[in-house]
Amino acid sequence: MKTNSNLYKCFGPMRIIIIASAILHMIFYITVWGFAFTGDTELVFDFVDINSKAVLTPLQITGGVLCSGVVIIAMCVVAFASNRILKRTYQGGFIQDGVAEDLRVIGYGMIMFWIGLILAEDVMPWILTWYFEPTGKQELEWFPLDPNIIALTVGFLLILVSSAIDDARKIDAENKQFI
Repeated sequence: MKTNSNLYKCFGPMRIIIIASAILHMIFYITVWGFAFTGDTELVFDFVDINSKAVLTPLQITGGVLCSGVVIIAMCVVAFASNRILKRTYQGGFIQDGVAEDLRVIGYGMIMFWIGLILAEDVMPWILTWYFEPTGKQELEWFPLDPNIIALTVGFLLILVSSAIDDARKIDAENKQFI
């Protein structure tokens, strides 16, 4: 069942923007850490708002790659699942196979994004400044109620909505059997 709502006219541009954003962030991630592997760490430190060009050890680079990589992977998961759900819902509405699973994937991606933000914003600066003088070291600080908690909340809500859509699809299928 194809819907003619005006909202669906935005789906094409939204899909392009979502995928382009994930691709641009992936290119930035590869560029930043590529330069770090070659010894140019200015972009890495700029990424975490630290004014330094210090050389990083392989362990620090690995820690930074892992911390920021979680965010990038989460963005890609959310982008591709969002693209898939926008395509599916445009073609057949929300009560169909696969939509609930796509919402669940987006929900888990948002939870992973929240974890990645904690790692990239709170843990990564601490890792990158391990070997700095005591005055230049970043403290490992995390406040659980920061604004990024919205990503966690949205993730859980999407998982809940996916469960509701699954239930609605089952009820719809049962109703069709009686007719």
